[in-house]
Amino acid sequence: MSYPTDNSRVHGFLHTKGKLLVNGDGEEVLLRGWGAGNWNNPEGFMIGAVTNFTGAAVQDRVVRASGMDRGRSFIQIVRETCGSRYAADFWNRWMNTYMTEDDFILMEKLGYNSVRLPISARCFLEEEPGYIWVEEAFEMLGRVLDWCKKHHIYGILDLHGAVAGQSCLPCDDGIDNQPRLFMEEESYERTIVLMEEFARRFADHEGLGGYNIVNEPLSNFSGDANDRYIPKLKQFYLDCIRRMRVYDKNHAFFLEGNHFTNRVSIFDQDYDPECHNWVLTLHCYSKRPEYSAIAPALAKADKLNVPVWMAETGGPNRWMSAQYEMLLEHHIGYCVWSWKCVEGGNACSVIRHKLPEGWDKINAYVAEGAARPSYAESQAIFDRYIDCLKFENCTVSEDATTDIFRRKGAVIPASGFNLSPGRGISYKGNDPYGNEAGYRPGTGMEMVFAPGYTSRETVMGKPRPDTDWENLQLVLHKGDFVCYTCRELTNGCGISLRCRADETAVVSLRSGNTLLGTLTISPTQQLMDTETIPLPEDQYQVLRVETEEGTVILSDLLIR
Repeated sequence: MSYPTDNSRVHGFLHTKGKLLVNGDGEEVLLRGWGAGNWNNPEGFMIGAVTNFTGAAVQDRVVRASGMDRGRSFIQIVRETCGSRYAADFWNRWMNTYMTEDDFILMEKLGYNSVRLPISARCFLEEEPGYIWVEEAFEMLGRVLDWCKKHHIYGILDLHGAVAGQSCLPCDDGIDNQPRLFMEEESYERTIVLMEEFARRFADHEGLGGYNIVNEPLSNFSGDANDRYIPKLKQFYLDCIRRMRVYDKNHAFFLEGNHFTNRVSIFDQDYDPECHNWVLTLHCYSKRPEYSAIAPALAKADKLNVPVWMAETGGPNRWMSAQYEMLLEHHIGYCVWSWKCVEGGNACSVIRHKLPEGWDKINAYVAEGAARPSYAESQAIFDRYIDCLKFENCTVSEDATTDIFRRKGAVIPASGFNLSPGRGISYKGNDPYGNEAGYRPGTGMEMVFAPGYTSRETVMGKPRPDTDWENLQLVLHKGDFVCYTCRELTNGCGISLRCRADETAVVSLRSGNTLLGTLTISPTQQLMDTETIPLPEDQYQVLRVETEEGTVILSDLLIR
């Protein structure tokens, strides 16, 4: 598999070549990046707001925007506490502070080549009769795309909030958690006109990687309540792409299925018959790193001859290390949510910001009905919030990046061994029964839970929790082997194993046909880290761990 690691390859318009994404020179590009959540489309849990949203089903009731659960209710609270004149300027201050060129400098430095730019329609198209464009927002987006081009980043324009809402969730910045994009002809038409305007303005911009037309359509927690709108969703894609192609024949489209972008049944035709430049898009936060998580999408991609992109994902570092390597094996890039988040927010992130002094008073007013702080005090609190957002006042963490890229300092879970090309090449074991967690069945690799761990299954017959696999350790008997991909190995890197053995065992490490070294594992009941074996400097290295004598129980690989 070709694997682009040099950001200099990020240039020219992205387009599809069969099931690959390629750049202007025809080189494969695997999109590795982050979503810029909160920047243009705030969500309550990522800004430190106490909201009443619980994820409850909304099939039989209307849940209007409230508290600070989304952008439109957030700015309403700013108006109530700070006044309309203050609020009129606050939104631009928020957007222009939340993400600056410093963010793109850091993305480039860390090795990412893409960013998903979630936007809300109401920020660009005023919610008034006719079509009134918010020029400050378009100018701001233009600057962001200029930074993308300058720093070798593909910016994917993500309509996270269509006109009036499409997801039935607070994240769509909608009016009342109803799929009004598909319920109302006016909202349908206004959304397409907005997308046409993006195409008209940015058709020739090389910082733009493509259009993620609409985020998580028809995704309410009540399951299939809105499946009646699926034909409308399919027609929306056809109409929107056809009309955008009048202005823009350069950029790719990234299309999402319904129900949190997990269902792929809508992908039954070529949605871009004029240019055939579109990508089947997935989201994934909890599914275990095994083929069942992506198999339906791979089957559709084979049939339609289009690439797949994991547009929104995130989780514990061990999960990301295993999941994303499995995606790369199938030429699927990924976008982690979210680049920037409040400290304590429930999202993986690189940049964290603090909450301002006095924020508890705003939350108390919103969630508990407490006394509203004075206009002067509220303005001071929100001014301090803007200061907290400044890049220089935030905390930067590279831990997730290290494990995602499997570079020096990474910890690779042993249970996340390579699945491709397959048995006998990527792994070899003879366990006929499988493991208690039901993880990666059919591989023949024996796995046991770490000592002291008990499965979280509570009801007989229920599937094991998705987190069970993270507590599995790999049992390698004599002749068993597994392979792991390491990337971006710099001079001086080495590998050690975190393992244990009941009796003395000998393990070899190879890269291709080259023996890198052998390790003798002494008997121990506790996990131990072996000595470090040097690794050759390389951008892409597949390591084979094989038991030569005895039995070893392997927990992790550590790139030192």
